[in-house]
Amino acid sequence: MSGYRFNYILIHIASCLLFVSLPLIFVGNQSTEDAWLLLSSGFYWLFCLSFLGLYYLNSWVLIPKLLVAKRYGAYTVSLLTLLLIFFMVKPFDLLIRHAQPDNNVQDLTSRPLIHRDGPPPPEFMSGPDMPDRPIHRGGPMLRPMPRFDLISLFIFVMVVALSTAVGVTARWKASENRATEAENAKTAAELSFLKAQVNPHFLFNTLNNIYTLALTHNEHTAESILRLSNIMRYMTDGDNDDLVPLQREADCIRDYIALQMLRLGKTANIEISIAENLQGYEVPPLILMGFIENAFKYGISKKYSSPIIIMLHITQKGITFFCKNQVHKHQQNEKGGGIGLANARKRLDALFKNRYQLDLKQEDDNYTAVLTINQ
Repeated sequence: MSGYRFNYILIHIASCLLFVSLPLIFVGNQSTEDAWLLLSSGFYWLFCLSFLGLYYLNSWVLIPKLLVAKRYGAYTVSLLTLLLIFFMVKPFDLLIRHAQPDNNVQDLTSRPLIHRDGPPPPEFMSGPDMPDRPIHRGGPMLRPMPRFDLISLFIFVMVVALSTAVGVTARWKASENRATEAENAKTAAELSFLKAQVNPHFLFNTLNNIYTLALTHNEHTAESILRLSNIMRYMTDGDNDDLVPLQREADCIRDYIALQMLRLGKTANIEISIAENLQGYEVPPLILMGFIENAFKYGISKKYSSPIIIMLHITQKGITFFCKNQVHKHQQNEKGGGIGLANARKRLDALFKNRYQLDLKQEDDNYTAVLTINQ
């Protein structure tokens, strides 16, 4: 945003320099002395200020109040009115006639009346010796056409086009920045909402597990509470973070699996493989826990063997997570999905966009989740 403001200031500086140099551009064949004479004239600065005023009048008043408001008729009438004013004032013509009185710039409005019948008198062709009054020899007389200040009209069109382009571009850029900020705020709010969905659901399930251990007077109840404390500390510390160190996520996974193993005992057959060195990698908090919780919710049975395979490795591209569990028939039609696999995909979209790949598939009675995050 600061870079855009700097460029915007440079555009205004360049525009002011352009208006100041316009007369010198159109009178480019003049000597240095004539150029300094032009700069010292009050009509020169009147010329610059008139077109500079036109530039900012169009940019700051007409465009926001009429063009942006889609009042195209009023905007067109305003420009035509300004064009008529500049046509009548003739700022460039005034500048040339008053700033360079000794130059060979002929003023058509100062010529004598022309006699239609017969050749003009000799005095008419003498230039500086022209008489003060026209010579009339009889018959109708023609007055010369007024000077047409084409350069002023050309500069008028150029200034209006430039101010319109700059003004519209500036407002388009501002609208784009507001849209980007709104999208970022929406993404942040969505991530906060999704994390808020994760934490209570996970806590609810884990407390149920510990409650079961307490009812059976299991000796590992205290250890379960300690592991839950570690998990809750991780969840609380990372509550306002979009990304957390992968090592902390892995520690949370180990504590969670340990809690589940204490509850299930020999019923579950858990195969876990987590890389030792996970430093330098980051993931959304509890993103992997969602798949693991889903595996334990739908892949555990009290009657049948329940193998669950969990792997977390580091490759040349980045992080690779693999989770596979068996889906038992009595749970296939159960609604829900752990903390929500759809929420996990939304979080990944918001944070990694095209830098991740998530493959979810169910073949026969096996459910597999493979997540790859390119760092």
